[in-house]
Amino acid sequence: MKMKVSTRIILTIFLIVVIALCLFLLATMFRLIDADYLTLSVQTMLLGNIGFKILYAAIFVVMIVVAFMLMFFGIKKERAKTAEIKTFESGRVSIAIPALEELVRKYIRETPDISLEEVRVDYASAALKIAMKVSMPCNISIPETTELAQNGLREYIQTHSGIAVSDIKMIVSAVSDPIKTTDFSGGY
Repeated sequence: MKMKVSTRIILTIFLIVVIALCLFLLATMFRLIDADYLTLSVQTMLLGNIGFKILYAAIFVVMIVVAFMLMFFGIKKERAKTAEIKTFESGRVSIAIPALEELVRKYIRETPDISLEEVRVDYASAALKIAMKVSMPCNISIPETTELAQNGLREYIQTHSGIAVSDIKMIVSAVSDPIKTTDFSGGY
């Protein structure tokens, strides 16, 4: 799983704080820094006014929350990268998810009145789930056109890949006016 920029920034800040704290403690332990600084810091936390206690408590709570978030980063279940087509005695045949997404793109490209914007294919429990965003002209019946496209796509994918399609989610994200033609024949 790729790390987002925001997560990378939080991790970097967290690690800088932890490294600084460790260096401070090591320098105090080996008497490179006077131990009075450490004593003064602890006394401020314990005996200081309420403002300092709230500040230190907020810093510690944020560090604990960030540490827990980073501890569980990347545990999210990854998408299957291939879908199993068939198993033989001598092995098995799989197809890559991007190849299945390309099959969806090819079918929709050849379907009139529908333009594909996004597609995502997931494979689980020996079946495919397809989610896509499409756009179409406003002068057509959206329910009829999408139903025909879904049924045709289901059959197309099953015929070409041999994998059952359990769900096709089609979101019409844009409707556009058909291109208007102007008749320029004739004179003034």
